[in-house]
Amino acid sequence: MSLDRYRQCLAVMNLPENERTWFPKWMGSYAARKSVSSATGSEGPIAVSEELVIEF
Repeated sequence: MSLDRYRQCLAVMNLPENERTWFPKWMGSYAARKSVSSATGSEGPIAVSEELVIEF
C-alpha cells in the first residue's frame, strides 16, 4: 500500500486518537528513509521487511 493510500484508509478506520496522530508520522518517516524509498519507489507500496524496520 502506498503512503497516500494508507493515509486515506486511516481516515476512515476506528482507531484511538493517539494512533491516528502518531502512526502516520512514524509511517511517513519510515517511508522517507532512503533504504525504504529505494526499495519502494515514490508511488509504489511501502516496502516492509524485518531488516528495514530494524534499521529504522
